[in-house]
Amino acid sequence: MHVGRLLGWVMALTLAGLVAGQGCGTEPIAVDGCRKIEETRCELAPRCPNLKVPDVDACKRFYRDQCLHGLSAPSDPGAPAIDRCVEALKVAAQCTATDNGCVQPASSATQVTSGCQILERPELALDCAFLSAPASTGAAGGPTLVAGNGGAAGEAGAAGASAGAGGAGM
Repeated sequence: MHVGRLLGWVMALTLAGLVAGQGCGTEPIAVDGCRKIEETRCELAPRCPNLKVPDVDACKRFYRDQCLHGLSAPSDPGAPAIDRCVEALKVAAQCTATDNGCVQPASSATQVTSGCQILERPELALDCAFLSAPASTGAAGGPTLVAGNGGAAGEAGAAGASAGAGGAGM
């Protein structure tokens, strides 16, 4: 009888340890990678008027701080993946009016109609697919690139704050 009770306690404590260690970390993932991607998006955004980024420097300042939350990826994708994503954004910016197959979509189910769509939602590009937040993290929304309307001091019209904490989005 004591062995059964002991085994029950061991299993309960083991389960409690596993649950306590799951997803409770506060360490941001790939802060520098996030900044590299967002800085590129800020620089390229003026090519897409619908993204409404009137102040590139304000956009960069906003995402410098926003990226302190890191990427909303389950793990650091690594510098080569970050570099491929940045290159995909640059390619997308070259064909902002129409897609014409300039950027490979993340999946065959993804409809990419313009390079601006990739600049707004980079996770739609195959090389940036790691930016898609896993459904189980509760991340808010994913990347959006909607600028503020000029804002008061401190906001400086920076690109939209609609990306969830930990998001890599504009």
